Amino acid sequence: MFIPSFSTFLCAVAVSYVSYSIWNIAQIFIAPQCTDSKRCLYSVLNEKPDLNLIVFSSVKSSPRTDGDVELVDIFRNFNYMEPWER
Repeated sequence: MFIPSFSTFLCAVAVSYVSYSIWNIAQIFIAPQCTDSKRCLYSVLNEKPDLNLIVFSSVKSSPRTDGDVELVDIFRNFNYMEPWER
């Protein structure tokens, strides 16, 4: 009868732990299935809303007041589904 060595056992435990950790992290990004008995959340981006993109800039890494930031531009009806470059 084959008896696994201690290092084989530790490798199996490590692989199991890594697999379990990856599965838990993946669950953050997988939306739960909706049933009639639960209230569900839906992304507003699915409705393709009219969005505005407002770009600010600052020379400070952590601006603390309104005087630390400068308005660069405002883009009305910004389409996030298409490539954009400026």
